Amino acid sequence: MKKKATELKELLVNARTLRAEMEATKESGQDVPADVLTKYNDMIDRGLVLRKEIEDEQKLDGLTAFSEQPVSGRLAKTGMPAYQRPLTWGEQIVASDAYKAAVKAGNESMPRVEVKDLHGLTAAAGGAWVINEMVEPVELARQPQGVLDLVNGGQTNSSAVDYVRQTTRTNNAAPTLEYDTTGGDFNLKPESNIVFELVTAAVRTIPTYIPASRNILADAPQLNALINSELTYMVRVKLEDQIVNGDGTGANFEGILAATGIQLRTQGSTGFRGGETTDTKADAIRRAITDILLAFYTPDGILLNPGDGEDLELQKSSEGEYLNVFDPVAMRVWRVPVVESSVIAAGTSIIGNFKLGATLWDRQRTEIRVGEPGQMFLQNAVAILAELRAAFGVKRPTAFEKLTFA
Repeated sequence: MKKKATELKELLVNARTLRAEMEATKESGQDVPADVLTKYNDMIDRGLVLRKEIEDEQKLDGLTAFSEQPVSGRLAKTGMPAYQRPLTWGEQIVASDAYKAAVKAGNESMPRVEVKDLHGLTAAAGGAWVINEMVEPVELARQPQGVLDLVNGGQTNSSAVDYVRQTTRTNNAAPTLEYDTTGGDFNLKPESNIVFELVTAAVRTIPTYIPASRNILADAPQLNALINSELTYMVRVKLEDQIVNGDGTGANFEGILAATGIQLRTQGSTGFRGGETTDTKADAIRRAITDILLAFYTPDGILLNPGDGEDLELQKSSEGEYLNVFDPVAMRVWRVPVVESSVIAAGTSIIGNFKLGATLWDRQRTEIRVGEPGQMFLQNAVAILAELRAAFGVKRPTAFEKLTFA
């Protein structure tokens, strides 16, 4: 409980600091970034969970302290003198001289009081009176989330976001003489061209729910907080999956891998700039970084499956020495930050400028609602629903490259 109280105090300090920064941002006329809002709300949710857990443990400690008092002490608190109540059969055994002598001597040959079969753990032998201690629930491991930290965040109050994307730049700028002495006329200046397109990113909803017994939630309030936390996690994991793998059909985002115009490279392929059949994974990543630089973007992230990250980190020379291409402390490959996540399939990587290349517009942060749809009212059950609404757009496709490992 002391550890949780310390965590709560630290959380409050950080939340107040973050709130002050958010208020300063609003006063300057700017919008608070969606990831900052999400971080602040997550702090509040975590604080409420900690508060409930601390209160529950305090109540449990009070009950435990009361139950461990001597019986005479509890009776004295109620105003009833202990001598007015006769000793129970079990108390008579403990108070007997024979029992005390046996305990002192530690010898089973000493005289002892007959206690029949009340010495085992089975229910019939007295085990039914032993109550198991309930400790905190053991949750399943959670997938690390890092994709949301890579992309740029924004906000929207509509059901869709329109943005204008430049698709073509024809640069015919060239040194030009003002007068053509040969033709005897003034020269025309070279004409260039730029082309744009209007892109619409629709707001999509990512929901999920869990049915639960109303009585169980009332009798075990800690379960409610656990369910809320689990549902929020499930929705955010799916959001990251959509950002990377959404195919753009139906209710899906058009994720980075499905976006038209991103660059493509396959390890060991000679059909694209600089590729060689002997390229290792590290070689292919370095070539992909160059591809992004040649498109006039500076890579700010590499998304890797943990299995591919392992291959890079374990890469050795012919003498068996680790090459240390992947710095696992700084989490960088070729000076570019790396995010390892199972949201991207093994054998595939995304290299690019995530901040400039894509934006996630927050329409509604993860929200928890409780309802009684259908027959749930008559079944004394409820549905706990978590959902978020957001839009996603790959604004600059050439800022990304999909790298397929051989």
